Amino acid sequence: MDIRDLPLKGYLKPLLKYLEKKDIVEICVNKEGEIALEDIKGQWHWFSDKNITRELFETLAKYLANKTTQRFGADVPSYAGTLPGYGYRLQINCGAMVQSGLAVSIRISQASKYPLTSYMSEEKAEILSEMVKDGKTILVCGATGSGKTTLLNALIDHIPQDKRIITLQDTPELVVSHRNAVHLIKSKTESDIAGLKYKHFMNAITRLRPDRILLGEIDTDNVLAFLKLANIGHSGSISTIHASNPVEALNSLCTNVQMSGESNATVESIYQFAKQAIDCFITIKKINTPTGRQFVVDYILREDVKNEL
Repeated sequence: MDIRDLPLKGYLKPLLKYLEKKDIVEICVNKEGEIALEDIKGQWHWFSDKNITRELFETLAKYLANKTTQRFGADVPSYAGTLPGYGYRLQINCGAMVQSGLAVSIRISQASKYPLTSYMSEEKAEILSEMVKDGKTILVCGATGSGKTTLLNALIDHIPQDKRIITLQDTPELVVSHRNAVHLIKSKTESDIAGLKYKHFMNAITRLRPDRILLGEIDTDNVLAFLKLANIGHSGSISTIHASNPVEALNSLCTNVQMSGESNATVESIYQFAKQAIDCFITIKKINTPTGRQFVVDYILREDVKNEL
């Protein structure tokens, strides 16, 4: 924690004993007076706590939103960001959008990076490393909490150090060691005071002389940006998507494009456009065992993915 930020230190005081527990991967609040912790074995532990209140998290959300020039209140009852001092992803929902009046999730980062060889054989790791170096566009597929971002960070390490990297995220989760890097932040809830949309960021990014553009997680807001970049010469992007396999990932991209309301193209044309944009699909699965979590990783090239609309 950044102890220089005294107000934040005070707001987090009721949460410290949970934030500093070992072997925890997620902290969730579903209602006032109760908190749940998920450990590395996938087991949930529940605690009654009178200090877990809606007022606590509303105060925290308002403070963090103000520090990042965003809005939080009755008109915008959702905050998405990073917990300062920890770097943990934070989601707070309050008010009418939640039946209980309160829903919170804090994703605990166990480690920023693992080497690729911790996921697969040296031979497979070397093949993926060469793809990254050659500027292939890669999409990492996996379920929620499967370790997609951690694997993505391992891949980023293989981007040559002389490349200029521009990242655009709604929550800072990518770890880039490159000196020549610029990190842009897009409000997840579009509650930033400036009201910036993806088109504003994309116009800026293409003028910032990028070698590689990293968008983090793909959703309805940035799916068109991701696909357009890959198809207009800005290859080398590495992103993640909630999907269990490449076919599901392509179908999810199609769904996201349609839900964005920014394209009248047919599903088939979107599917082929998306498939053409991505050179390699990596899948990651998390398996909970008595000794902890294990990750199963595999990859498939674009030409080997079957068309299954």
